[in-house]
Amino acid sequence: MLIGFTGTGKTEVGRILSKKLGRRFFDINEIIEKKEKDKIVRVSQIKGEKYLQEIEERIIGKISQENDCIIATRVNTVLSDKNYKNLKRNGLIICLTAEPSIIILRSTPTKHSSVLLKSKDAIKIIRETLKEKQPYYSKADYTIDTSDFTVEQVVDKILELIKGEGKCG
Repeated sequence: MLIGFTGTGKTEVGRILSKKLGRRFFDINEIIEKKEKDKIVRVSQIKGEKYLQEIEERIIGKISQENDCIIATRVNTVLSDKNYKNLKRNGLIICLTAEPSIIILRSTPTKHSSVLLKSKDAIKIIRETLKEKQPYYSKADYTIDTSDFTVEQVVDKILELIKGEGKCG
């Protein structure tokens, strides 16, 4: 189960990891966007974060009952104790991190990007947000800073962790 901030590689790492392990892959952002027929950022703006959290809790509650899967979570997944318990049910929780400047580079702003990434103070805002979320991210079984690694290198690190634990990701 992959948690972490936007731009840390959760989706890319999750896709490759699931292929290498022969497991199903679930991206919570994609599931919500498909269900809502809109981008996460717009759903958040129109219906609010609380609405997104409620949907996410139902989705994670259902998916976490499956065995042998990889889940890439939304950036705010960590704010819910219910999500943590459900994610922990079947495997390791791995937090992917990156330096704020790397997050900016990986999260090229588009018309659907959050206001955060379009802001002149984006690095400052990212640092503050990461600091706020740190107590939640620190609950993960492992943390991998992806700043200086390719997606494949991060996947290899996770495979080593999974092998050492004898658990699924």
